[in-house]
This record gives sequence, structure tokens and C-alpha cells, in this order.
Amino acid sequence: NLSTDTKRQPGSAIKPLSAYGPAIEYNILNWSTPVEDAPVSIVNGKQWPRNVYGYYRGFIPAAKALEISANACAANVVNQIGMERAFNFLHDKAHITSAYDKTTINGKDFSDINLSALATGGMTEGVTVKEMTAAYAMFGNGGKYYEPYSYYKVVDSDGTVLLDNTNVTYEQNL
Repeated sequence: NLSTDTKRQPGSAIKPLSAYGPAIEYNILNWSTPVEDAPVSIVNGKQWPRNVYGYYRGFIPAAKALEISANACAANVVNQIGMERAFNFLHDKAHITSAYDKTTINGKDFSDINLSALATGGMTEGVTVKEMTAAYAMFGNGGKYYEPYSYYKVVDSDGTVLLDNTNVTYEQNL
């Protein structure tokens, strides 16, 4: 189904799932913890990552960093968590299975265990709408993951049930 299964680059939408969510889960930060808005490296002579607003603010509360989608803050948070732990949370807890720990595409090795993928959403192949929707639903479901589904039941014109999902349990605790 192209509407739910096509992979797209998540961009900044990945930050709550790969940076801030695991940082809170592992007690590394809370919403008021100061987070550094500063570059983490130099790439081709330029500071990386760059923020869309074009500068760095120093230390700001985590909630503000998330609100303004500060790329540098997300990269610093992922560094604090550790890229492996951030990736494992994204893959194992948020069920983003399209994230690769290692894969080969056209003879080249790729891995989404890097700051570009985890802090700014530059994933190898992207993420499906279904995966992102189910992962974000955890925030409104008390931290519980529910396997996504598209219907409760399908009936024909006579009322005969053709497909039924009403008695399926999808809950999985974090």
C-alpha cells in the first residue's frame, strides 16, 4: 500500500523518537534540562549540524530545543545517549524497522547508526508513514506501543464480515 508503506525521509520528525524520547526514557534529561545548541563537528570546513535559523543559542531547555527543532541540540542529545542506544530505542522500542544497523545497497555499506540519521533524519532509505504514526502514538498511549492496523472490520453490502480486527490485541509495553 503506497499510502502507508512508502519510505520517506523523516527529517526533524525523527528527533522525538531517536533523541529526546530515549534521553527521557534513560533519565539523561527531562523537559527543562539544559541542552547545548552548538555544532558537534566540522564537515568540509563548515560547522555541523547547522540549524535552520542559521546560528547557535548556547544552552537552552530541552523543551525549547524540541520546539524550535534545533539540529545541533538533537545531535548533542544523541551523543549523550550514545548512537547505539539511540538507534536501538528507535528500532526496538519505536519499531522503526526501516532503520538499518548495517545493510548493503548497490555494493555500498550503509548504517543508520550515525548522527545524520538519528539527529536530523537523514536515514538510508527513510521511514514509512505507518511506522512513524505507530511510533508517535506511544506518546499519547502512556509509553505503550500498539501495532498499527488500518481497519477494525470490513463488511460487504449484506453485512457479512469479511475481515475482522476487533478482537486482536496489539499492545506492547516499552
